[in-house]
Amino acid sequence: MSKEGLLSKSVNGVMWTSIDILVNKVGLFLASLYIARLLGPEVYGLIGMISIFINIGNSLVDSGMSMSLIRSPEINKVDMSSVFLGSLLISLFVYAAFYFAAPFIADFYSQPVLTNVVRIYCLIFIVSAFRSVQSALLSRELKFKKNTMIALPAIIIAITCGIVLAHKGAGVWSIVAMYLVQQFILALLLWSLSSWRLKLIFSKEAFKKHFSFGYKVTMTGMLNNICNNVNNVLIGRFYPLRLSGYYERAFSLNQIPAGVFTAMVSKVATPALAKIQHDKMKVVNAFRSLVKYVFLVMTFIMLLMIVFADELIFILLGNQWVNIVPYLQLISLAMVFLPVHILNANLLFVFGKSNLALRAEIIKKIFQVMFALILFKFGVFWLVSSLIFGSVVELFVNAYFVNKVVPFGVKAQLSAIRNPLLLFLSLLTISYFIKISSGGGDIWISIVLLLGILVSYALFIFIYERKNLQVFRAMMKK
Repeated sequence: MSKEGLLSKSVNGVMWTSIDILVNKVGLFLASLYIARLLGPEVYGLIGMISIFINIGNSLVDSGMSMSLIRSPEINKVDMSSVFLGSLLISLFVYAAFYFAAPFIADFYSQPVLTNVVRIYCLIFIVSAFRSVQSALLSRELKFKKNTMIALPAIIIAITCGIVLAHKGAGVWSIVAMYLVQQFILALLLWSLSSWRLKLIFSKEAFKKHFSFGYKVTMTGMLNNICNNVNNVLIGRFYPLRLSGYYERAFSLNQIPAGVFTAMVSKVATPALAKIQHDKMKVVNAFRSLVKYVFLVMTFIMLLMIVFADELIFILLGNQWVNIVPYLQLISLAMVFLPVHILNANLLFVFGKSNLALRAEIIKKIFQVMFALILFKFGVFWLVSSLIFGSVVELFVNAYFVNKVVPFGVKAQLSAIRNPLLLFLSLLTISYFIKISSGGGDIWISIVLLLGILVSYALFIFIYERKNLQVFRAMMKK
């Protein structure tokens, strides 16, 4: 690695990845907030019903081969062409499967409109296959700035299209069009600006090499997507459409801070750790610091989401969405450990242990589905609460399997996050009692709470983490 070391490359990557994710996720989210005000909860309930199928399809199309391209020490034109052609063929099969399954999906939810929605929305699988290799190459080469500059026009055009259609009364089709247009423009720009050009070469050996690693990543992702959407399916099938819309928006609202931060960490940490995978102790030291600091940041973000959920919903969505507040708070509490989960999974992928990642995912999702099936009959509130129990179990399972690769198991991981977790729980408890005792709705109480949280985290970092941050910075320069 060059003289500036891993730190400078990571900082540069974090900056441009942050901009990229903010442009993409936050841009789409803000547009969806505006559209949600126009269309109401029922329309987003329809999107929530089919989200599980969209996520499964996306996982199948990529088949984890992009991750294989990123982590492989060396790749050539045969590898890239074989992965591209394989992904494209898979995307056609997946689209055909969902095309014919669409009427059955619509019957399951008793929503006839979903037949055409599924058939049109699932075109995104084919479009995404056309950009998979180019995106992987940009990540592999740490070209985060170029990736960001390509994403910007795609998101601007997509958002404009979605808002115009919503104003013209297109309903759910405005959301479908927004996502399809974004992926189409992105694929077009990546093809135009990428230095890689497709050669009609398909090697069974190259495809098998990447697929044998990737299919385990795919199975892991599919299990994760299926189980993360179990609540959507149960609510959509057994509860009113409006409740499905509430849950979908609450989950999506949480995914902006949680998903953006996690995606940013994952996108930079994976190639950065891959560069030092030959030195396990260096990986452990870097990983320990990553876990500690991403968890500290995540607890701060989620604490704000929980404490100020009422204010956020009123400002962003208006009174018609006020009933999603408890769902947003529960989901935020469950997402506290999310970046730690992602880092653990990525560490297994870095060392090529996709088999262990798959085994871990199977165990975690058995527990998650079990919690959901036990609690959903008591109501939506308890169903959403099942995410918290699943997240705690996931922490222990992940650490157990990571310890099989590097010496950083359950005890070490709990030690790394102990102080930030205690700070989070203490401030959450104090804020809860202050809000309850004040009756809520007092702007001055909210300001005092916000200042108290900011000062508490600042003091925590100054007192407990100042020396560790200096050590972390020096270690990353080596």
